Amino acid sequence: MENNDGTFDNPSFTSDDVSKDKGKDKREPTASDSKSEVVCTTSTPIGQQNEPLTKRVLQRTISVLRGQSDLFLVTLSALFYSVKSLFTAFLVETMDPFQVVVMLMPVMLTGSSCFLVYKKICPPTNVRQYAWILFGSLSVSATLFFYSLSLLHMDPGDATTIQYASLMFTGILSWIILREPLRLIDFVNVSIAFAGVVFISRPPFIFGTSHEDVSSDKNILLGSCFALSSSFTTALVYTVVRKQSTLGIHAFVSMFCTAIIVTLSNVIICSAVGGWKIPRLTEWAFATGGGFSYFGAQSILFFSLSEKTSTYVNIVMTSEIVFTFLLQFMVLNLAPPWTSYIGAVLVVISFVGVALSKKRDQAVVD
Repeated sequence: MENNDGTFDNPSFTSDDVSKDKGKDKREPTASDSKSEVVCTTSTPIGQQNEPLTKRVLQRTISVLRGQSDLFLVTLSALFYSVKSLFTAFLVETMDPFQVVVMLMPVMLTGSSCFLVYKKICPPTNVRQYAWILFGSLSVSATLFFYSLSLLHMDPGDATTIQYASLMFTGILSWIILREPLRLIDFVNVSIAFAGVVFISRPPFIFGTSHEDVSSDKNILLGSCFALSSSFTTALVYTVVRKQSTLGIHAFVSMFCTAIIVTLSNVIICSAVGGWKIPRLTEWAFATGGGFSYFGAQSILFFSLSEKTSTYVNIVMTSEIVFTFLLQFMVLNLAPPWTSYIGAVLVVISFVGVALSKKRDQAVVD
């Protein structure tokens, strides 16, 4: 209806109603609205849905590997040790083992001295520290010498596997030197490792004499004895290094002194037995490659032990056995017999068992 002032009356539309409508427009969002908004914003874009499966798998793999850099480093250390074993196997075919050990040391001596200067690491301060460094260095020298001799009589994969049986002696030596307890589980792991060594060495009084053993110029049993000797000295090195850490001896100080003492001792012995010869260019190349591999493996292993627990590192380091067998097959074209596979599995099982038992003991102590 029109009023005298020209306006209209509308009982259903007033100014109060207008303010109410504006209030409705500015109302608080409800839970249902927020859910709908979340659904809209989290929906997968069409471009991502159309990505190939291989690309998505590759992106996922890269993101996982970025968080496992320490695993990569430990595996790389095991690979370097395998490469060093392969270079050593090439060298001992034409050179005296004492000279081979001497030719591996210059890279370690140079590299460790550079780290000592860069990190400004102080030298040992008392006679006791020097005595344990000397003991450890002579043990490393014996380890390298016995391992080189074992490569003269057996394949690198078998020699490396037997060397990992060092845990058979580590428990006993730790009990004698470090006064650590010797338990029943240690004897079980030692028995498993010893069974693995028997499968690899294939003694004739157990397995008989095969046609391959008769026609081959290698003495597997003698090589196994040398590898076991290397395994014993390796266990001695592990025990001595742990003792050095309790005395405050830095790892690079130990590596530097070891390189000097190993070089001097092997120079004296090689001169006494008349084992020197002028290396060819290829032999110098193999020695340099082996030296870099050995120093790289030692340095990466030291860094990994500072970042990860020894249990984790020890278990991953058993991949050295796999790498050595692969390199042996690809480079030397040597396929190990079925007994070597069984022996390698038994040694790895015992090694992992020792590592896990030590981790459990550490958790109980903590």
